Amino acid sequence: MPRPEAVVGVGARRGVTAAEVLAAVDAVLPPGVRVGHLATLDVRAAEPGVQAAAAQRGWRLTGHPAAALAAVVVPTPSARAAAAVGTPSVAEAAALLGGGELLVPKTVLGRVTTAVARPIPRPPATTATSAETAGPTTAVSAERAGATAATSAERAGVAVGTATGGGAG
Repeated sequence: MPRPEAVVGVGARRGVTAAEVLAAVDAVLPPGVRVGHLATLDVRAAEPGVQAAAAQRGWRLTGHPAAALAAVVVPTPSARAAAAVGTPSVAEAAALLGGGELLVPKTVLGRVTTAVARPIPRPPATTATSAETAGPTTAVSAERAGATAATSAERAGVAVGTATGGGAG
């Protein structure tokens, strides 16, 4: 079974070249990790050097709005990046949005910042046991049954109280 493909988050200065992007990715990529796509800030996804790097390696390229990147909690936020592009993280946040688990934290090489994330392995839905799938449903059903029983008892209690307690007073 092939390993899931990693997502490389890329932050770059305007005018960066494909060679710079690829050198930065190659420098941080752990052995045996395959890249599925590059992810970056939406305005950086329009950079010819970033586009060319993705095209040369056959990687998909995803650009995220600054607000989406800013919403991601990252280990190394940058006030400088926040001031420059509206998000405290581009590389780590973009990698995490596309990948799930940070494999390589933010690394700066020249005019390129990279981070690598990989998908978090999840068991296929078909492997869930009946107890796992029935658990929450059973709990909800038990709560509903209890509420129905309580409502019935309240009605009976009110009816009994009215019938038996009506003469006191």
